[in-house]
Amino acid sequence: MAFCTCQHCSYGFAAPHWQIGMKLLCPLCNEETQIEAVEYFAPWGYTVTFVDFMLLFTYPAYFRVIQPLVRSFGYKVKQQDPLLFRDKKGLLLSPETVHRRIQYNTKQRMLMYGFAMSCWHGFVE
Repeated sequence: MAFCTCQHCSYGFAAPHWQIGMKLLCPLCNEETQIEAVEYFAPWGYTVTFVDFMLLFTYPAYFRVIQPLVRSFGYKVKQQDPLLFRDKKGLLLSPETVHRRIQYNTKQRMLMYGFAMSCWHGFVE
């Protein structure tokens, strides 16, 4: 969990670790606030935060590696800026939606984590 503070009302609340970087509604003031962890732990292990997920699609060397993986999950990058995806049904999806779906799928989450670690530990150039 990520322990966060609302940027509008300073209310402290918890959000799943993988949502770091996403915008959510504050449970107290109902204003949109970006999740920035004060501290966190990842109970699932093998998770990728939203901030890191976006990095995988904006850095060209990472994008070349991650795009085929995400395509194997049933998502195709429709456009880069802003980042949008299409699923197998042809629905246009935000990166937040694709990230959330991957995080809730154990196999996909672990594969995404493995690919991300390969990128960040220099196995991808």
